[in-house]
Amino acid sequence: MNNGGRTASTKTIGSLIMHRYDGVKEGPKANDIMQIMRMEHGCEISKSLAWDAREYVISLVRGIPEQSLEKFQNTYTC
Repeated sequence: MNNGGRTASTKTIGSLIMHRYDGVKEGPKANDIMQIMRMEHGCEISKSLAWDAREYVISLVRGIPEQSLEKFQNTYTC
């Protein structure tokens, strides 16, 4: 499929696949993301873009560690 040299952003890809990984212990693999994008959306993406989308999805699903620590400290402050 010729997409005119355009590609989806990390956030766009992440939002398309995030529902698959909500509540899952292990995050998506880059190769899995590449296959999902190819099979379901007809879009070829690079492994580095898939990896960036993976990191984006994990940060959304699990939260950013610094924010989680801050919430924990605020909750359990004496």
